[in-house]
This record gives sequence, C-alpha cells and structure tokens, in this order.
Amino acid sequence: MKTLSLSDLATPICPPLWFQLDTQYRENYGAHCWDGTGDCPQHWKFKGGSTYFIHADSAEEAEQKWADGRAAKGFKNNEYHTEHVIDIQEGKGDPRAMSAEEAEQCEVTADGKPYNPANREMLNDN
Repeated sequence: MKTLSLSDLATPICPPLWFQLDTQYRENYGAHCWDGTGDCPQHWKFKGGSTYFIHADSAEEAEQKWADGRAAKGFKNNEYHTEHVIDIQEGKGDPRAMSAEEAEQCEVTADGKPYNPANREMLNDN
C-alpha cells in the first residue's frame, strides 16, 4: 500500500489577480493648425478607447503597469492627443474568454486565425 504525502494531493491554485482597464482616447483638433507659440488651441474630440487586461495585485499597480507599458512604446499625453484610464474593475474568470455575443462578432482571417473586433490587449510582466 502506497502512503500519500501532502505533495501528492491536489491543491487548489489561485488564479492570478487581474484588472480590466477601460481608457478614453482624445485628439485635439485645435492643435493641427497651432504654430507652437503661445497657448495651444483647445478643441478636444473623443475618439474611442481601449480595454486592457493587466495582471496586478491592486488597481493602482494595474494602472501604473498600463502607464509604464505606454511609455515604453513611446506614447505620452501631449497637446495633440491623450489617453486616460476612465474605469478599473477587478477581473473575474479568464480575461481572454469572450461572451457569446463577442464570439458571434469574430471573423476568421485569411491565415485561419480568429479576429475579434473588440480592441483587447493583455499586458503581462514579460
């Protein structure tokens, strides 16, 4: 008869904590004709936004990781365009899982990979 040790028993593994960040992107139409002197004309237009899923231990850490990721890609807010976090929610379940409605909207690209029109990005610690 084999004796089981604690390491032989299945232990529940907690999924990593993640947050959903929704952002708002704005473009300043007044800046297109600005010559760079004086105050920049202000004519902001809301242009949409994005949804990001970020592994983090807190909402504050998730927002900081989002900001750091944007900075690493060379994006920063200025007189011409901005992107700000407008909502943060703690995630539940698999962040990559789609609802039935989203799955219906998916298309398959020429290379056979699924394409989802929802703008989603998962930022990892890598």
